[in-house]
Amino acid sequence: MSAAHPFGPGDAADFLPLTPTPFTWSLFQEGWRHARELIARVWDQPLPQEVWQLDGGTVITSPEWMQALAGALHRPTPVAAAALGVPEEALPSRPRGRGLLGLFRRASGTPWARHMPLVTEEIGRVARWERSVAAMRWSQADILQVMEEVGPFLGRALAAWTIATVALADEGGALEDPEVLREAVALHSGEIIPWLRTLHEVSMWVRKGLRESLDDLFRKRSWLATQPFEVAVPRWWEDASPLVAYVHAHATPVSIHEPPPSRAPLRWARPRERARTAVARVIATTRGWVLAAVQDPMREGVLHSPREAFLLTLEELKQLMTGEWNRREQVRPHVEERSRTWDDSAFAELANAFPAEENGVVKARGWHAGWAIAALRGKMLSTENRSALSYGHLLATVVGAG
Repeated sequence: MSAAHPFGPGDAADFLPLTPTPFTWSLFQEGWRHARELIARVWDQPLPQEVWQLDGGTVITSPEWMQALAGALHRPTPVAAAALGVPEEALPSRPRGRGLLGLFRRASGTPWARHMPLVTEEIGRVARWERSVAAMRWSQADILQVMEEVGPFLGRALAAWTIATVALADEGGALEDPEVLREAVALHSGEIIPWLRTLHEVSMWVRKGLRESLDDLFRKRSWLATQPFEVAVPRWWEDASPLVAYVHAHATPVSIHEPPPSRAPLRWARPRERARTAVARVIATTRGWVLAAVQDPMREGVLHSPREAFLLTLEELKQLMTGEWNRREQVRPHVEERSRTWDDSAFAELANAFPAEENGVVKARGWHAGWAIAALRGKMLSTENRSALSYGHLLATVVGAG
């Protein structure tokens, strides 16, 4: 971790633990541009332009953005700082609000409840959009329509996730220590323990050779992939072979550590996970759009494979779709130059990026379901994300790893 980034990688490590393709990186940049506009309606403070940065191929959360997250807290306690993964010294010196309003907020709790309808509505809009896109026949008009929607809808999901994350940190700020917060979130999110149980079913189906049951599960969870937030990686309903091979080689019976009942019901835990799932759904929908959009360029020899589309940025792919930049002699040198970095092995690394285990320690740089399988075999999880709400920490809590 460089001295220039004292906050660490932040939440970016949970989304994009490996170097993103040019398309995915540009899509998230576009998504964050729209997300900032939505978040600005909720937070009465300036927001920095940069949210995530690329640092030597690693995606990190910008220190300025993490300071903005800390500044949005109404209850700036050490546990809230641990929840966001920011140093305590980054916390504002006093709770937000001054005078009688500030006294009221400190006495009555945080005022995030009024933002729950906004978060719920944005998640609902993403779900409706996903369904409408799934019903498309991918005419040229459909392709051009969705082309303009992927960035704004990713922004909706990211804004919902960010608001819910800070609200959850604020809500948990009253707890006595980060471990209590992790246990409460693990119980109240409604996502982590059920998915571990599902992985147990996956391991049984793999051992018994019941591929039909596996296919049915993946079609119901069509957004899941080895790297669910990387557009270039096939979803498991498309190709589950990396997961099946990994489970077949490594799966063990699931042992879930049920945390004790929480003394602090957390209203924001489930909305946060629903918003995170909404991000994954937008990514999966965007992948479907890309695969439909490149059919004509492939027939014309401008692109040689669907994979090459992910070497382009979102703006470049838009120009390819609208005819502004679509001649073979323009595009091919551009694609071939990027192919020198993103060759077959680079794409294979993304698709097969299961975590390494060394001496019982599983290094969870980010999160995906396959890493939960590795966690079940490990005695300890290691994560670069300092946040008590990171998936490495939450997963360790659920499986009883150190």
